[in-house]
Amino acid sequence: MTLPLEIAGVAFAAGLARHGDRPAILTGSRAVTYSEVAGRVQDLAHRLGSCRRLVVLAADNSIDALVAYLAALSGGHPLLLAPADKPTALDPLVAANDPDVVIRPASDANGAGALAR
Repeated sequence: MTLPLEIAGVAFAAGLARHGDRPAILTGSRAVTYSEVAGRVQDLAHRLGSCRRLVVLAADNSIDALVAYLAALSGGHPLLLAPADKPTALDPLVAANDPDVVIRPASDANGAGALAR
C-alpha cells in the first residue's frame, strides 16, 4: 500500500543544487558537479513519485547507486540497502519486505538506475 508522501526528505539530499558547479564526486576520469548530481537525483525522485514507497536499493560503488540513494532520501521514501553483488542477500530482503520499488545497478540510456518492480 502506498500513502501520500507527507514527510520532508532529508535536507542534505534535497539541497544539493545549492552547491552549484563545485565538484561533488571525483572518479578516475571525471568530476561530477553538485548541479549534475542534483539534476539526476531530481529526475529519479520524480520517477519514484510523490507517494511514500518502500525502496530497496541493490547498491554498488557507482554514481548511479549514490544518485538512487539520494533520490530516495530526498523524496522521504524509506530505504533498505543490499549489496548489488550478492543476490543471496537481496532476494530474501525483497521477499521479506515486499518493497514497492527495487533499484538495481543496471543503467538505462540516461545513466539513471534501473527501476524494477
